[in-house]
Amino acid sequence: MGQLDGNVKWFSIKKGFGIVTVRTPDSEHVGQEFFVHYTNIASQESTYRRLYPGEYVSFNVGKDNQGRDTCVGVQGIHGGPLLADNTGYRYKVIKMKPISTDTSQVEGDAEEGKTEDNAEDNTEDNAEDNAEDNAEDNAVVSDETDE
Repeated sequence: MGQLDGNVKWFSIKKGFGIVTVRTPDSEHVGQEFFVHYTNIASQESTYRRLYPGEYVSFNVGKDNQGRDTCVGVQGIHGGPLLADNTGYRYKVIKMKPISTDTSQVEGDAEEGKTEDNAEDNTEDNAEDNAEDNAEDNAVVSDETDE
C-alpha cells in the first residue's frame, strides 16, 4: 500500500493521539478515518510531536499492537515539514463554537423593533439631529459675534 494524503480531523496534545481523514482521491481508503499516535509522527525539526486540526499530512497505513489500522510515518504533505516544524511562527488552536441556525432570536429582535432597517433609520435621524444642533450652535455663535 502506497503513501496516502489526508488532513487531521483532531489531535489531542495531552492524550497524544488523534484522527486523520484520508483525502487521496484514487485510494480505496478515501474518506476513511485512521487513528494516529504521537510516536508515529516523523517530525523533522521540532522535538514536539504534534499535529494541528486541518493540517494536511502524508502517511502510510500500518497495524498497531492490537491489529487495527493506524497511521505510521506521518509527515508533512509529500514529505514537507509539519506545522510543528515551523520555527518562524507559533500556532494556537481555538475551537470554534458552532453557528446557530435558530431563527427565533431574529424573530424576537424584529418584534422588539431591532431590525437592521430601523438601525439605519435611527443612525440617519441621529445624524440629522446632530446637524440641526450644530446649526443652532453656529447661529448662537454668530449672534454673539454680531453684537
